[in-house]
Amino acid sequence: MEHEIVSERIDVVVDDDPEPSLSTFYHVAIIVEDLDKAMEEFSAGLGVHWGEVRDGALGPWTYRLTFSYEGPPHIELIEGQPGSPWDTSSGPRPDHIGYWTDDIEEGKRRLIARGLPIDFDACPYGSPFSYHRAAHTGMRVELVDVSRQPWFLATYHKPDGDDASAPADAVER
Repeated sequence: MEHEIVSERIDVVVDDDPEPSLSTFYHVAIIVEDLDKAMEEFSAGLGVHWGEVRDGALGPWTYRLTFSYEGPPHIELIEGQPGSPWDTSSGPRPDHIGYWTDDIEEGKRRLIARGLPIDFDACPYGSPFSYHRAAHTGMRVELVDVSRQPWFLATYHKPDGDDASAPADAVER
């Protein structure tokens, strides 16, 4: 693999594929049983500052999530209900690594062709992301359509040049 650093982003080029990089890495996600306690633990132990906690629903499932202001890579914490794509019945766990993609449908096709089958596709629910299973690591790879990036950056990205303190509207628990 070859890595090229371009202003705070790392594009991973797999073999000599003439196509542009599939996507840009921006977060790691952990599925947690109690979002508030997980936020407190990382804040106290690691000094992580958290953005807004979002309560949401996707299809029949509800969830709560937040991202760290620190990053990229950002840390995403997700609390989901039993039976959901974020089920913690087996306990909390590292779940996925997230990448932006310019074309979600093409990105899904490329990951499938490279041996990462779809584990969960949110597109039919109106949300432009999908999870792909990496069998040998147990992790999932999330592709998120880059159309969501402006909202994400406005909500969870700490401006360059900021010191280690949280933005004024940060939620620290």
